[in-house]
Amino acid sequence: MLKNGWKKKAVKTSNRESLYIASSDRETIEFAEEFGRQLSGSEIICLSGDLGAGKTTFVKGIASSQNISPEQITSPTYTYLNLIDDFAHFDLYRLKDKGHFLSLGFEEYFESEYIVCIEWPEVIKSLLPMPHYWINLAHFEGKRKIEILCHQN
Repeated sequence: MLKNGWKKKAVKTSNRESLYIASSDRETIEFAEEFGRQLSGSEIICLSGDLGAGKTTFVKGIASSQNISPEQITSPTYTYLNLIDDFAHFDLYRLKDKGHFLSLGFEEYFESEYIVCIEWPEVIKSLLPMPHYWINLAHFEGKRKIEILCHQN
């Protein structure tokens, strides 16, 4: 999936799945930057994990790869969506259900040129078009485990 030196951090890889271990926020951001440099627009990236697992940190790295300052990326928990250029950052932590998502018209971003990052995507999982990336983040032995799944048709 990734072309550069991050393969050396891979615990396991396949065509549709990769697992990485990051030792710090800085390593998480660097890995996300590398991942983000391979995006060209119209991608959907779902980020799943407990509070504090590193979802927003990962989004900062993707944004940085798109020439967006990481400082512009904050958790939009109370607004659902932050838009910066062609970058859409959703935080669905407080979203009631997928009907609410649809009533707000947010599904239009699935058919756009935006790079779409969605934190807490579980509530709209059945609405997600293919293909999309599903990234699981978790604390693991004092480090951060980053599992990337590529869901295709």
